Amino acid sequence: MRFLVLCSVFAGALFLPGCIVQDIRDEMRSANGQLLCVQEGLDRANVGLKDANAALAQTNDRLDKVDQGLTRLDRTNSLIDNVEQGLGRIDRTNASLTDLEKQLALLQSIETSLGRLDQHLTAVRKTMASLDGLVPFLDLDTGPVTDAPAVSVAAGASGGEAGAPGAAAATVNEGPDPIATARSARDPLLGIWVSQFPEKDHVLILQPGGQYIRSSVDKAGGFSVSRGAFVKERGGQLTLRFTPEPGPPPTVAATPKTKDSPVGKEGMSPAPVAAAPYVMQVVSQAQRSLALERDGVVVVYSRP
Repeated sequence: MRFLVLCSVFAGALFLPGCIVQDIRDEMRSANGQLLCVQEGLDRANVGLKDANAALAQTNDRLDKVDQGLTRLDRTNSLIDNVEQGLGRIDRTNASLTDLEKQLALLQSIETSLGRLDQHLTAVRKTMASLDGLVPFLDLDTGPVTDAPAVSVAAGASGGEAGAPGAAAATVNEGPDPIATARSARDPLLGIWVSQFPEKDHVLILQPGGQYIRSSVDKAGGFSVSRGAFVKERGGQLTLRFTPEPGPPPTVAATPKTKDSPVGKEGMSPAPVAAAPYVMQVVSQAQRSLALERDGVVVVYSRP
C-alpha cells in the first residue's frame, strides 16, 4: 500500500515543477523521520506493554494466591465456628456434669441413709422375731417358729351344739398346733382366719391335709364347733368345697316302751345329722386377708 502511494506521488511529480517536487521530497523525508520516531515510540510502548503484561500476570498470580488464601480463611472461619459450637456444647456438658456430681452426692447421702435404715430395719426384724417367738398366736412372718400348746376350743355341755350362757368351756387337744402347722405349710390359705365382715362371729382354721375347724359364737354367747374336710377346686376361679362331718343327733324326748321297740330300750336312737356340702368362691386373697363368697354373700377374713 505504501509502495502504491509512493508510485502515485512520483507519477504525479513528473508533471509538477521542480520546486514543488523538492518540497514534496522534503516533506516526505520529514514524514519518514516522524514515522521513524513514531516507530521507536511504538517499540518503546510495546516494551512497556510487555512489562505491563508481565506485571499484570504477576498481579493475577498474586490475586489467585490471595483468592486461595481467602478460601482457606473461609474454611478456617468455618472451623472456628464449629469449634465455638463445640465449646458451647462442652460448656453445657460441664454444666450437666456439675448437676450429675450434685446428684451423685445426693445419691451417696441417700445410700448412707438407706444403710442406716437397713440396720434399723434389721434390728426391728430381730425384735419382731423375738415377739413372734414369745407370742405364738401372732403371725408376723418373721421365719420359723416353735410349736405352740394345744388349741382350746369352747364347747357347750351338749357336745358341740350351742350351749346355754355360762356353760363350762371344754379344752380339746387335737395333737399338733394348727397355727404352727399352718405356718410351716407353703399354702397361703392354710392357717387361722377370723371373720371381720359381715359379722365377727366365727373362726375358720384350715389345716394341712384338707381338714378344717369352724368355731362360731351366737348372739346369746353360746359356742359351736364344726369339723370336716375341704378341697380346692380350680376352674375359672379358685373355689373351696367344704364337706362337714356328721353332727350330733338332735335331742328328743324318750318314747314309751312298746312292743315294736327293741327289747330293753324305751325307743329308737336318732341318727346323726349329716350337713350338706357347700362351696365358697375365693374372691380375693392377700397375705393377711381373705374374701370368700357363698350364695352371693361375701365373708371377709383376716389373720389374728
